[in-house]
Amino acid sequence: MVGEVLVNQPEGSARFVRLSAPVAGPAKVSPQVTHG
Repeated sequence: MVGEVLVNQPEGSARFVRLSAPVAGPAKVSPQVTHG
């Protein structure tokens, strides 16, 4: 799921999501990124 979100988000956001993914977990990152 995180991979798909990275593609939708710009490069800047993709990097931020990558760092947040392992820390917060895909479950928490998915809703946050979709909402933002």
